[in-house]
Amino acid sequence: MGEFLGSFRQRLWGCLADETSGKEEEVLRYISGITPEGRIRLISVQEIVYCSICSKRSLVKTEHGSFLSRFTLNELERRLAPFGFFRSHRGYVVNLKWIDEVVSLAKGTYDLVLADAERTRIPLSRRQAKKLRAILCLERFRL
Repeated sequence: MGEFLGSFRQRLWGCLADETSGKEEEVLRYISGITPEGRIRLISVQEIVYCSICSKRSLVKTEHGSFLSRFTLNELERRLAPFGFFRSHRGYVVNLKWIDEVVSLAKGTYDLVLADAERTRIPLSRRQAKKLRAILCLERFRL
């Protein structure tokens, strides 16, 4: 138990130091999330699959569950962008490492299929499809 508390304290102090340093983008390692039981959990940025909007609150989805966030989706996008996250739609920020497929739908719309257990489908807006092509160096290909 002492080892867990030590680890939690280290992570908590790391988060506090990150927020007070003024350089969150460079040193951010954890996002705080609220469990369904109301407990606060520190979520490693590397664990996050995607973030979305749920009942006017931000939801952070990991392999291990979903957590409410105190940050808006715009704040999450800004904080997570340096770690390979992408705003695919007005309601979603996706970890690029989890994208498995881009599926073409009707009239130039797309879905991103993630490599999680549920094979989650995230909408990709037309405007963001152009940005994603540039990020993935696929300018010559049409998404």
